[in-house]
Order: sequence, then structure tokens, then C-alpha cells
Amino acid sequence: MLDPRSLNLAAAPATTSAAIRSQTGCSGWGVDPSNEMLDKARSQESAVAWICATAENTRLTGIQFDFVFNVDAIHHFQDRAKVYSEINRLLIETRPVCIATDSERDHPKPNTPLDLLARNHRARARSLP
Repeated sequence: MLDPRSLNLAAAPATTSAAIRSQTGCSGWGVDPSNEMLDKARSQESAVAWICATAENTRLTGIQFDFVFNVDAIHHFQDRAKVYSEINRLLIETRPVCIATDSERDHPKPNTPLDLLARNHRARARSLP
């Protein structure tokens, strides 16, 4: 895989983005809607490309990612269906997505957008030759 890329949605602070980048060697990208939080992230990790945008509309064009993730911030997303659409748009087919939360209310329920995204992603992976 040439130049693998990871994208962290709601990326600040930089802890997880920096860990993923250092452990995998991939190019790190982070999206967060708060300039204040991004300033903190930039001061912690300069090797990640930090972008001020929302998870619902990253404004990223001409790029796809090998791994998209979010840690403990899904409850901040205003429109999760748009977030899941944005993930599908940005994620290379069959590549992993990880949304981690310790909040029970944020776990995907059957037939919700996150559950359907996961099932669709697994189905695409199984259909490859």
C-alpha cells in the first residue's frame, strides 16, 4: 500500500491521531470544527494535517482514506446520517472504520445509519474477488 492515510473525525486533542500515525506510519489527517482545539492539536502533533471542518462536511476532495476513526466524540455530531455518508465518501472500499465510545446511548442500534454502514461495508469487503 503506497502512502496509507488515516482520518480522525473530531480529532482534537491530538493523542489518538498521533498514536495511529506513529504505530502505522500512515499519513495522518484530523478534522475538528474548533480552531481552539486544533491549535492545541497542532502544538502536540505537527505531522498530522489538521483541518477546521465538521464531520458532516469535511470539505475534503480528491482524497480517500485507508482508515477513518473517531474516539469518544460521536455525541458531538449534529447529523449522524451525514457523518456516515461522509465516511462512505472518504473511505476506500473495504477499508476499516472505527467509532469508539464509552457512552451506551451512542452504540449503534439495529437498522440505524451506523449499523447499516457497518453491514454495507462488510458486504462490500465480502464481494471482492
